[in-house]
Amino acid sequence: MANIKQLMDKTWDIIESKRWDQLKDVFTDTTEFRLPGQTTRGVDQFRGLCEAWWSAFPDLRHKIASEIEIGDTYACGLVMVGTHKGPMRSPTGDIPATGKPVQMTSCDYITVKDGRIATWHAYPDMMGLLAQIGG
Repeated sequence: MANIKQLMDKTWDIIESKRWDQLKDVFTDTTEFRLPGQTTRGVDQFRGLCEAWWSAFPDLRHKIASEIEIGDTYACGLVMVGTHKGPMRSPTGDIPATGKPVQMTSCDYITVKDGRIATWHAYPDMMGLLAQIGG
């Protein structure tokens, strides 16, 4: 059994430090990352998603509110905070930067295989985020 909390702490550190090349150290070759309406597979697609988010919110940071780890599964509630400083991609087009601070909650569900993230399903409050930036 892996210590998934340590793996997730390392993963968040990589993401928030924008050390995209190190994602291969925490993901499998086929890691599935899923948001409502969007699924990425593997490091390259996940990196593209991260780069888009951090382009829109370059100071984006997370804080774990609650978490549980059982076997190869980890679930957490988290809060992400940042500032909308760049265009945010949306299904209807880019939302121009507003300069507004944002706070977004999410519930994430992660599974691990051989010490790496195999699946990561995130359920963020996108409607709350869009209400904050006027999108």
